[in-house]
Amino acid sequence: MTMKQTLAIIAGLLMGYASIAQQITVGPNGSLVLYSGGSSLSGNGLILTPSAPTTLTGTSIVRNNAVTHPFPNPYVTRVYLIDPTPLLFSGDIQFEYDDSELNGLTETTLQLITYNGTAWQNAGASTVDATNNIVNTTGISNLSLGELALAASLALPLRWGAVTASRQQGEVIIRWTTEQEDQVSHFDVERSTNGQQWVVALSRIPATNQQAQREYRQADRPNHSGGLYYRIRQTDLDGRHTLSKVVRVGPENTIGSLTIHPNPVNGHFVLSGAEPAQIGRIELCNAGGMLLKSWKGYQDRYTMPALSAGNYYLRVQLADGTIQNKQVLVR
Repeated sequence: MTMKQTLAIIAGLLMGYASIAQQITVGPNGSLVLYSGGSSLSGNGLILTPSAPTTLTGTSIVRNNAVTHPFPNPYVTRVYLIDPTPLLFSGDIQFEYDDSELNGLTETTLQLITYNGTAWQNAGASTVDATNNIVNTTGISNLSLGELALAASLALPLRWGAVTASRQQGEVIIRWTTEQEDQVSHFDVERSTNGQQWVVALSRIPATNQQAQREYRQADRPNHSGGLYYRIRQTDLDGRHTLSKVVRVGPENTIGSLTIHPNPVNGHFVLSGAEPAQIGRIELCNAGGMLLKSWKGYQDRYTMPALSAGNYYLRVQLADGTIQNKQVLVR
């Protein structure tokens, strides 16, 4: 008998027990491995079919009629609590329900949602078989399962973080961060010369739909030397959209070239070629781009950290948003 056959028998025994006790339990001294390619764990109307090996150790999946983590919207009164949480899972999930558990919800709106340890989120793309009272969610990838429930699609608004734009070697670099991405289709970077009329500069940048903070970076070649305005438009899968705040980048060549001296640097350096008020932030990086030290604003002299001999560079951000990179030699 193969290992997979043995595990299938164990899983079958667990299913039989679950149908009586309304829970699936793997003891703390035992492990159950679900392999991809056909093995599933089933009990009490819940079927987990992994696409990658999934190990359960000291795990219980308990069926309840109410969530243990607060959820503000109506949900089907059948809930599965996984302990300990979260369980990292890839694959497909089938969730059965009874009409008496619908709690006023329309079946076609049902979506599998999960508590991932910190917040509720949509589990993935769900389809509803209203005839057989089944919700299938497929193509799940590395999702943290803590508590499983059915509710109307969870439309949490995207949260915008920082948005910046700066000139760098003939390009404008646009960066933005987001949190709580969910069912976002894509982003468009929009540009304006006056802050009123807008054109799409960079289109259909795919969203990652991560709940955690995510940073995006795009480079625009506007062929325009004057000041510019930028904003980001996010579009949901259903066509709705929101806009980020507007940021401005100054015109090219607002000051002459900066000069660092002495260069090679011996302990400290002086920056010239700009008025003190024009200096924003200075970053010292190694040849691989790693940040080693930073200074804010103008100083009469900048003290260098202890460094081995070699080539480094300074990234000087000016108050108008422009950036100049300067090579620095340390001996």
